[in-house]
Amino acid sequence: MEISTHVLKKLETEDYDAIILAAAGLKRMGWSDDIVTSYLDEDTLIPAIGQGALGIECRSDDQELLDLLQQVHNADVADCVTAERTFLAGMNGSCQVPIGGYATKGSDGLIEFTGLIMSPDGKDTLSTYRTRYKSCRIR
Repeated sequence: MEISTHVLKKLETEDYDAIILAAAGLKRMGWSDDIVTSYLDEDTLIPAIGQGALGIECRSDDQELLDLLQQVHNADVADCVTAERTFLAGMNGSCQVPIGGYATKGSDGLIEFTGLIMSPDGKDTLSTYRTRYKSCRIR
């Protein structure tokens, strides 16, 4: 079932005070911008690790493809996703436990990271904020 049909059916048949959807998905479906009443920033909702980043794998011996991919590679985004994934690995993360992380890279080249882990029922929360990292690596 397409999300627009699914959402419309729920809105018609169930009592909602609000519904949270990805704005990018709404735009992709052709819904007008006025349907979005507000955007949640990372201070309100820590995203999933690597949310919004695109990862591409290719054969290591395909130099032509590697050269092409290098043109769209963003080193700052890669550094941020590596920081987020390092946190996830350190927490032994899986899809069974709510873990979020958000990293940004400042103009000084240093990474700032906010991480969050919750109990599956959402009752217990631990968060961390780290700043001033030059680089991170996944363990």
